[in-house]
Amino acid sequence: MRTAVILAGGTGSRLQPITATLPKPLVPAPKFPMIQMLLEQLDRHNFEKVFILIGYKCKFVREFLMSLHSELEIIIIETPVEMSPAERLIYSSQDFPESYMLMYCDNFISDDDLTVHLNNARASTKNLTMLVEPREIGNVGFQNSKVVFLPETRSQHTPYVELGYLIIRDSKFFHAMLQKSRSLHLTFEFFANSNNLEVNELNGDLTSISSLARYNALRKHRHTVLLDRDGILNAKMPVADYVKSWLDFQRNEDVWDTLESASLDKNIDFLIITNQPGVARGMVTSDFLEELHTSMSIEALKRGFNILAFYVCTHGWNDACECRKPLPGLIQQAISDFELKEKNVIFIGDEDRDLLAAKAGGISGKKAHSVNDFHDIWSEVLSELELPI
Repeated sequence: MRTAVILAGGTGSRLQPITATLPKPLVPAPKFPMIQMLLEQLDRHNFEKVFILIGYKCKFVREFLMSLHSELEIIIIETPVEMSPAERLIYSSQDFPESYMLMYCDNFISDDDLTVHLNNARASTKNLTMLVEPREIGNVGFQNSKVVFLPETRSQHTPYVELGYLIIRDSKFFHAMLQKSRSLHLTFEFFANSNNLEVNELNGDLTSISSLARYNALRKHRHTVLLDRDGILNAKMPVADYVKSWLDFQRNEDVWDTLESASLDKNIDFLIITNQPGVARGMVTSDFLEELHTSMSIEALKRGFNILAFYVCTHGWNDACECRKPLPGLIQQAISDFELKEKNVIFIGDEDRDLLAAKAGGISGKKAHSVNDFHDIWSEVLSELELPI
């Protein structure tokens, strides 16, 4: 088997607020984007071709994939965002080979576990071989040595869940069942009921970004630094004016270079805290703001550091909200979402209201008076985090 298919098109709603900006296949897991890890693994296991079925934020996923240097033949298929996984496969399957491995973009296993799984699948006579992980409550189990798959419910009597890495021997038959059921889970149930499903149990660790809770557990040993946007990551516009289009956006390259070089081996992720009242004033569209922030996140990934989420106040100056800096609402939300400890969080901004917001949020604040002194501020941050400078 030399071909894989990766489902990477969903919106990743269980990973909000990360996926408000980053599409799920590009979410770091925890250091490098999951799709990059999967592709590198396939290359190590001598796969030759991979189909990647994308949907949500297609152009950004494509942009990142095109920046990778891989020996694999990568075929990107864009699918409508609203499609289910089964519909994506049906839509894309005309060029799939007779057999392939079906993967999800939110699960990653070790190379050793993949080797065992592939070897077991080669020895099997079943049409479908599934990789499962033990859980207290799941949807895969055994009855009289026969695999049981529950398509819609979970039970303590079926104490496994499937993880992807599905080995499909006869793709025409598999896709005929998909066409009939329009559901991956109903198709799995059919193969289980017809005694045509083999199950391999995962022995090692699973890296999963299937939900924010699992993601937080994954990055529990990483540090988090909060950054202001305008005046830090990009040049600040004149008073009462805003970045309204790409013509207005100017990266502060010295800051980006510092983050790129300083965070390579220090296990640091970034969250952005920014006031954008231009939206309330009708000067900035929400669509452009989202596109800008996604583009900034992709650029960071390509440079080797991770911007996980943007926390944005789009209210006007006099809207009496609780999120506009110097109030701490955005900081408190970030701390809650990512289960951070206030004593370990630092916020770097360029105005006094950033310092006031940090103080009100119970975290340390640093003020970079200019782009030129950001490098010195960053050295202070590394010292406070007890990381090598």
